Amino acid sequence: MALKQSIVVVSEFTNKGGVSKGSRGNTPGEYVTRYMGRDKATEDLTPVRLEDTESYITRYMARKTAAETLDSVPDIKKSMRASQKNAGVAFGYGSISLSDKALKEASKDIQKNYDNGKTVMKTVLSFDEDYLRKYGIVSPDFVFRKKGDYRGNLDQMKLRMAIMNGMRRMGCAYDDLQYVGVIQVDTKHVHCHLAMVDRGRGTLAPDGTQKGKISAASKRQLRYGIDSFLEQQQKIHMMTSNIGHDKRNAVCFIKKFTHQMMDEQGVPQFLIATLPVDKRLWRADTNRKEMRKPNQIVRDYVNEILQEPGSGYGETVRGIERYASRRARNEGLGLRGYRELVREGQERVVRDCMNGVYSVLKQVSPRQMSVKTPMLSMMAMDYDDLASQAASDPMMEFGFKLRSYSSRLQHHKKEMHKWRNAKEDYDSSANASVDSKPMRDFFAYEEEYNAKLMCKYQHLLKFLPPSDDYEDEFEQLIAYRKRQQKLRQMYEDKSIRRMRADTAEEYGRKVYGMHGGRYVATSPSTIERRLELMEERYGTMEKAFKDRLADDGLTFDGHGVSKQKPYAFDEVKALDIHHLGYDWSHDLMVSKRNIDAFCEATDERARLFEAAKAYLVGSGQEDAVSALPERDITAMRETADRMRGSPVLQSVRPAEQGTKRMRRTVRLDVDYDRLLKDAVKQTVQAVSLTMEE
Repeated sequence: MALKQSIVVVSEFTNKGGVSKGSRGNTPGEYVTRYMGRDKATEDLTPVRLEDTESYITRYMARKTAAETLDSVPDIKKSMRASQKNAGVAFGYGSISLSDKALKEASKDIQKNYDNGKTVMKTVLSFDEDYLRKYGIVSPDFVFRKKGDYRGNLDQMKLRMAIMNGMRRMGCAYDDLQYVGVIQVDTKHVHCHLAMVDRGRGTLAPDGTQKGKISAASKRQLRYGIDSFLEQQQKIHMMTSNIGHDKRNAVCFIKKFTHQMMDEQGVPQFLIATLPVDKRLWRADTNRKEMRKPNQIVRDYVNEILQEPGSGYGETVRGIERYASRRARNEGLGLRGYRELVREGQERVVRDCMNGVYSVLKQVSPRQMSVKTPMLSMMAMDYDDLASQAASDPMMEFGFKLRSYSSRLQHHKKEMHKWRNAKEDYDSSANASVDSKPMRDFFAYEEEYNAKLMCKYQHLLKFLPPSDDYEDEFEQLIAYRKRQQKLRQMYEDKSIRRMRADTAEEYGRKVYGMHGGRYVATSPSTIERRLELMEERYGTMEKAFKDRLADDGLTFDGHGVSKQKPYAFDEVKALDIHHLGYDWSHDLMVSKRNIDAFCEATDERARLFEAAKAYLVGSGQEDAVSALPERDITAMRETADRMRGSPVLQSVRPAEQGTKRMRRTVRLDVDYDRLLKDAVKQTVQAVSLTMEE
């Protein structure tokens, strides 16, 4: 079939003063938008950059924001539709996918030019299905049955780019041709509706108006431009499947909303499930076994809130320190006594806050306790009870391992950060003596040791979804690296060295999008220093980003983010054998390779600990020894000594005990998190006022 039949071009035009039969309509700015308002007549295309790849789609940032601010799934769907409006349904004015705002501005521009006497050309391109199938615009196995079938089965991106290429070629015959187009998919043939205006002088008719009829030569250029682009891209697979992408993105953001709700309300929900029936036990100072788990959850929750900006805890701690200093001075308590008073004061604040949390939970009505699941009941059990029953119940075993591994992962993550901070503080200290180097060596080893164990449990929990909060940081890192690369390219452009300063500056902006071209020509050393500083800053940014990803078990290879771990599982799996006695309901033979790896780690860790301890004692800082993990290292030594003689890991799981009960809790959409946070902050304020008195 000839190209003229494959791409049929039908055109009409309108202008203010024309008397031609082609002149009709006084609102050409609405020509395209009329087709957008028709239900399912068009489909949208996610905005993209043609020069480089983005890690996530700009258009969906509005949806991400909605997921972070709305209260329910219906609300988020409604907001997503409202925020999108007509974004992505049209192209033109230099963009393959116009935002809603850009589309309205383009429509106004067309109408303004019409009102100023310009002729608006309204054109329809109709594409033969076999032609579209030939170039992969529709897939070879697509079968058209009824109107609307093209929706979701059309490569919108490739077709739009082809039409834009044709419009560029046709535009050579005009002074300043601008257009807006939409692709219609609700008919038996695929159509593209175009509203075009030459904003320049153009070719005038005898009556002084712009000619609106598209010449045969211009139509040929349009068709040839479309066809040549598709010919070049014939080997490329389908560029878009927008309806599928749209559905996946909608699902993605609703999932994100759900995960956020679980994250925010999950602690109160789970905490309520762990509490015993007797509310008289709900207090921070009890030693009852059934309160061990809820007290630990509340303590961690309170400590997390106290670290938030605006909690008031910092001022309260300063008040405690002033009080302790006054007591120590008046009573001659010394440094140890001062530290003990501070610890007691901080513990009192935490306990008071914990009781504040319990006071809120005691007000929960039994009618609101409507959630009850076997998994929730199992995960809310006391750890020893769960461990004792795990051997006889596969679900209990899974829950026990999940809790154990999650707890250890969080512990080693916390410890890794603790020792990393200690090492960095040491490195930044100007007063560190040579004698104190054992402390630095111990800090570095503890950081690495805990990083390896963190990696171990990331391997074991790899089925859990990682956080996606690193997207903005990733974008900033890549954008900064591109600026650095552009600056280096400009610096290495030898032609700039021969230019005048003002010419070099303008050339640098136009070609590389960078300021500083004048320095390439007049003072290259200035650019060299700037590149050095950018290299240093990029290194710092990249390290911080990699450290951030490591917490989620992810890595950055300079190009993208992956789930590849820094350590192989076999390399790290045996480093905490002294903690694994609970993991098995029976004694377990351990291979020589794993015993050797554990014993080697034990010996090195113990050696570095003893050197650090000797330094602290020898320098009069024996109080600081309590901050080192001496008990854990002692447990490692004892386990290593046993296993050198007998390669058996002894099970220390308790005998079956405890009872199962179905636990009830509140729904996720009940906002107890805010109430609990308010209770903690009010308690801190009350303690602060007491300290002032």
